[in-house]
Amino acid sequence: MRKLRVFIVDDEPPSLDLQKALISRIWWLEWVGCETDPFVASEILQTNDLKIDIVLLDVELPGLFGTEIAKVIPPEICIIFSSAYGNYALEAFSLNAVDFIHKPFSYERFCEAMEKARRWLSIRDISAANSTGQRYNVKLSGKGHSAFLLDEEVIYVETLRDNLYFHLQDVSYKTNYSIEYIMQKLNNDLFLQVHRSFVVNVKKVRGVSKGNIIMNNDKEIPIGDLYRNAFYERFGSNGNIRDL
Repeated sequence: MRKLRVFIVDDEPPSLDLQKALISRIWWLEWVGCETDPFVASEILQTNDLKIDIVLLDVELPGLFGTEIAKVIPPEICIIFSSAYGNYALEAFSLNAVDFIHKPFSYERFCEAMEKARRWLSIRDISAANSTGQRYNVKLSGKGHSAFLLDEEVIYVETLRDNLYFHLQDVSYKTNYSIEYIMQKLNNDLFLQVHRSFVVNVKKVRGVSKGNIIMNNDKEIPIGDLYRNAFYERFGSNGNIRDL
């Protein structure tokens, strides 16, 4: 079994030292770095050049809360929040965190959180191994950042002003691509343009309501007049969909 790589984001040196010490007591964990500046930490996590498996993320950070950083963390990284204030727990779990540990925490509580992370990562690895999807290296807006996206995880693509966004279940990625360029690169068996500003993953479509497409994350997407026939032909020709 490989060691799981842990990164810490915390602005309090005593807390950093404690967490590093606890990591060193668990043989299957490896500490790969820490950061006190939330803006620097956000960049490190987005690029994930350190190949981080688990991030221990403090909530109350100067200038940028950990809950905001969590929104741009790649979905393959397991998030565990920590805070001295329990009132952040509900928001933490809404951001798909695996656990929320209340400071100060014991070695036993730390081990419990790490075991949850290990199980989560194990399920992630099994899912990735069984996936037949295509992985894309997506260049993000900003300072040369990129993210690896699995096409099966993308719910829909949206253009907004001069940017294009890939929307996944718990995170969105901002890019400078055009929708025309993306449609040349994406798998046309999986993605369908339904509006001049929207492309949908056909496997994530839940249904149609009042002329709008309902995605499996409850997002409603309009169908453009120029794309309406192609949308209904696509779903009408699918043998798994029949009228009742």
